[in-house]
Amino acid sequence: VLMNWDELKEMADGGMEVGSHGDTHPELSELNAEGLAVEFASSKEKLENRLGRTITALSYPFGEPTSFNERVKHAARQAGYEMAFSYFGGVNRTGRTDRRDGRRISVEHGMTLNLFRARLLAPRVFCPSLRRWTAMLAQAEGTDRWSIHD
Repeated sequence: VLMNWDELKEMADGGMEVGSHGDTHPELSELNAEGLAVEFASSKEKLENRLGRTITALSYPFGEPTSFNERVKHAARQAGYEMAFSYFGGVNRTGRTDRRDGRRISVEHGMTLNLFRARLLAPRVFCPSLRRWTAMLAQAEGTDRWSIHD
């Protein structure tokens, strides 16, 4: 366990945004509608009860392009999540980002401050997973929907 409930509540009370990651960390795209509803509701309820605040954000377990789909995003919205994030990285553009398919720039264990700064300033250059996933998705769909525009 990385932290206990008291430590997590202290962080939330101090202004840190806490979101859900699911209750049992399943591959969400493999669950049926009922399984998704239970997974999302259980996690959200536990966090809200322990932290005394509404949980509005979700980070998809595994977070790869195959880990979630339109059905999963719909279930997240139905469960009350205002936003949800993948792991494969990217840049969010105002008016062009699906609120339940938010991209993020990962922060990994052992990452230096300089690399973190570089990823923020030039994600296309310093986020190898971003380049790999966007190329893979564009090829799979035969579209440029996943391309990164400056």
